[in-house]
Amino acid sequence: ERQAAESLALDSAQQDALTGLPNRRHFVEELDDRLALGRRTGTPFALLYIDLNRFKPINDVHGHAVGDQTLQSVAARLRAFVGQDNFCARLGGDEFAVILMGVGDDSSLQAHMQALVQSLNEPMVLNGLRFTVGASIGAAIYPEDGTTADDLLQRSDAAMLRAKADGCECLRYDMRMDQELRRKA
Repeated sequence: ERQAAESLALDSAQQDALTGLPNRRHFVEELDDRLALGRRTGTPFALLYIDLNRFKPINDVHGHAVGDQTLQSVAARLRAFVGQDNFCARLGGDEFAVILMGVGDDSSLQAHMQALVQSLNEPMVLNGLRFTVGASIGAAIYPEDGTTADDLLQRSDAAMLRAKADGCECLRYDMRMDQELRRKA
């Protein structure tokens, strides 16, 4: 019984209760593991930072139950998208992250991001309601855009914020984004 209780406690410490995806804490641990693998093997990977575009109005108009179902549906789509070698997590609220192994160039990254955008743009039908959520996605590639978890998270988040501000669906980090953020600070 004690082992089962310890296992349950570990699972709940690493898992988002609503979506069943790994939580932010587990994601950061996994990102650190992928960084160590990248350093040992030279394997590049992309970190995608995802923010849902029309989640707040869904929550406000249709209620938190429909909002929760929306997040669960997004989580299911992310699970289907990432497959075996990759990793996805809910960072909090309507923000998610994905690690895509072996993605080290712009054309491969763009193809993956477009496929994910297409999946997240597919209409959802929940409680008899049909709507589209959509997402803004920012990406950073290891090692080119950063070599630490903090760098990759900050830069993929900056790219996502820029994508959202520019009204585009996905954008890769560019060092000019850091310069703009410093000017605004």
